[in-house]
Amino acid sequence: GAVHWGLTMRGDRSPYWYAWSITPAVMGWLAIVFLNIKISLLALAVAFTLAWSVDRQASRHGLIPAWYMQMRHILTAGATISLLATAFAPPVG
Repeated sequence: GAVHWGLTMRGDRSPYWYAWSITPAVMGWLAIVFLNIKISLLALAVAFTLAWSVDRQASRHGLIPAWYMQMRHILTAGATISLLATAFAPPVG
């Protein structure tokens, strides 16, 4: 989200990007505060995927640099796989 906030401040973006820039943080906060741990982990995996999808569309429209998406693919895959692995891991003890 912070990347979109910074890009919107340049002035050549729609102000709606400000709203999107806080959306991932709000989604994460809501998932952690209001959901049980397993559902929260799954919701966070969905949120990461949604944020990646928005970034991918922005990249296709030339709104963010290609190098950023290369990094974003790797980081999103790592975070999402980790969240899903933790959500589906057997209970300890």
